[in-house]
Amino acid sequence: MLNPEGAHAGDLPNLVVGEDGVASVEILAPSVTLSEGTTTLFTKQGTSLIIHEAGDDGMSQPAGDAGVRIACGVISKENQTMKEVTENETEAPDQKEE
Repeated sequence: MLNPEGAHAGDLPNLVVGEDGVASVEILAPSVTLSEGTTTLFTKQGTSLIIHEAGDDGMSQPAGDAGVRIACGVISKENQTMKEVTENETEAPDQKEE
């Protein structure tokens, strides 16, 4: 990570995708958890995974100058409905867009 402030919890390694557009990866995010607690991804504001068209430059925050968003997914508990997720979309003041 080239940014002097270091990585944020949502920084993940760049994906390498084949010419066919397919990637098979296993990624660990040691700064966050799917368990309850202060580092949980299950927040009232909601959490998402966003994939950008290019690699992260390791310097620009929050999205690493990685281009447009090409895919995303909501991270929620199995028993949480999409309606509950979208009702809580307000972004916390200390959170930045990924």
